[in-house]
Amino acid sequence: MLDTKGNGEDRLEFTKKRDVIQIWNATNGYELTYKGKKELPKDIEDDYFRRLQHSIEKVVLVWLKTRRRLWSMVAQAWCSAGLRTRLR
Repeated sequence: MLDTKGNGEDRLEFTKKRDVIQIWNATNGYELTYKGKKELPKDIEDDYFRRLQHSIEKVVLVWLKTRRRLWSMVAQAWCSAGLRTRLR
């Protein structure tokens, strides 16, 4: 379950009893269990932030607003379509 509060923090709950929780802020990720709070390993943090930057929401709201990126995406699609037709 993803709970976005609107303040830049995300809360992920992995069990129905809510005994394993991951809390993400802008720079770090933490895991909360009955044993206490600990920071998540760097590879898990990197993976989460990479997926966050490449989500559909981010693509639509940020990437497509810049015309240069939009045109480069269109040009790339045209080039790859043209290359495919030439190879056939």
